[in-house]
Amino acid sequence: PESGRFIYKNHFLEVPLWLTNYFGKAPEKKLFLHFGLSPAYNFSNKIITVHYEEDSSWREVEENESTDYRSFNLNASLGLGWERRLSENMKLIICPNFKVNTLGISRDASLNRRVFLFGLRVGIRFK
Repeated sequence: PESGRFIYKNHFLEVPLWLTNYFGKAPEKKLFLHFGLSPAYNFSNKIITVHYEEDSSWREVEENESTDYRSFNLNASLGLGWERRLSENMKLIICPNFKVNTLGISRDASLNRRVFLFGLRVGIRFK
């Protein structure tokens, strides 16, 4: 092949456990702060290698055994959001948040990495 690209895919099953503190007493719209810890189970680690030639490309998918990934991790999240009532039984939630895994992704790497995520949580809550 003339060139190639590596794609690392790690999949987790995560159960979010959040504490939410609301500010203000207005029933229509509220500002809130949330903090949470989420246990996360790593169930798949794959490397996808994409090979490129002049007029074609092909992929190889294999299990990633080059790193001793943790099978369990604990993620911490923090967010400041806004909740707005849309109807008597429905609320819109918008919450920018930050998440980090607390234990690092590997069990034995000399330079262990922690994954930092910034995101936007948008949802509709039904009562």
